[in-house]
Amino acid sequence: MNFDNIVKLVKDAGIAKVKNFLNNDEVARVRIAISNFLEKKTHPKTHYPVRTSSLFIKLLKLDFNKFFSSKVLLKISKQRKMKEIADLIFEDQSQLTMIDAYKSPVSDTEVLSWHIDKAHDGVKVPILPFHHPDSCSIKFFIYLTNVGHNNGCTSYIPGSHKITYALRKGLYERKIRYSPHWKLCDLINFLNHSNNISYFKKYFEGTNVLDQFMEDVKKENLNNYDFNMSPGDAIIFDEGGVHRGSKTLINERIVLRYLFLRKKFFKNI
Repeated sequence: MNFDNIVKLVKDAGIAKVKNFLNNDEVARVRIAISNFLEKKTHPKTHYPVRTSSLFIKLLKLDFNKFFSSKVLLKISKQRKMKEIADLIFEDQSQLTMIDAYKSPVSDTEVLSWHIDKAHDGVKVPILPFHHPDSCSIKFFIYLTNVGHNNGCTSYIPGSHKITYALRKGLYERKIRYSPHWKLCDLINFLNHSNNISYFKKYFEGTNVLDQFMEDVKKENLNNYDFNMSPGDAIIFDEGGVHRGSKTLINERIVLRYLFLRKKFFKNI
């Protein structure tokens, strides 16, 4: 696994695709570890403790299954040097903040439509303070089933993380006016709004980042960002970029996720 290539891809495009991130034996071990807790994404059973104190609580409660499953998943993180990768992407110390594993059933609706994270969930009036521009996580998505076009891949618009970074920075510094932008359609309206357009043009002056993004998000282009991956393959990405969970038309999707945040933003370390 080439760390330099992964770091460069995530910094430049927002996402890196890594084949065979886990081998077949590791995939089988993970599938066994999560088998007793595999539910849909929102179910609390899908989360695993990441801190020593939380693991200790599982022991006190005699929850040995969750304890040993968590140890398996934490070992995977250390073996694949996820923290080291996140540190290099951030150019700062990172902290593992979440591990979860969940399933998405076969469906003709998207797992999650095109959106961005750290966007106040699209509310009309944001909960202040605004997100710090550096507050997005690096996510490791490890696929435990086959995914592809209209079958559960996490589609991602390359370079969109640069657009949303500028957006968070503008809001945080009160240089632009807030409006909902969680959905891709709202984000486009936000970028083009008369209150904001001059800020973004100045921010990206001398580059084609903004123009390229507007070209990339044309409706006829969006399926171009789907991809095929097999069990054990992974994507590593900046959660701030524009992404979606595509339809699962062929088989249910099972994913294992690790989230890393800059350590200075992690509460109660």
